[in-house]
Amino acid sequence: MYNQTLRGLIINSGKTQAEFAAYISLNKSDLSNIITGRRGKNRKKKQLIADFFNIPYEKLFKEKI
Repeated sequence: MYNQTLRGLIINSGKTQAEFAAYISLNKSDLSNIITGRRGKNRKKKQLIADFFNIPYEKLFKEKI
């Protein structure tokens, strides 16, 4: 499932997707896959993103840890 909330947060951070991925030490393709929902089991990487935005994991990704 496409994560519009996450995409909006990245845009509002003032960074491109590539810049944001580098900023939190993620591969650009991993971030893209998380946003588009192509790979759903990247819990550690998703937790990095949730922590960066200070949003609970369950709320941002609509799944339980």
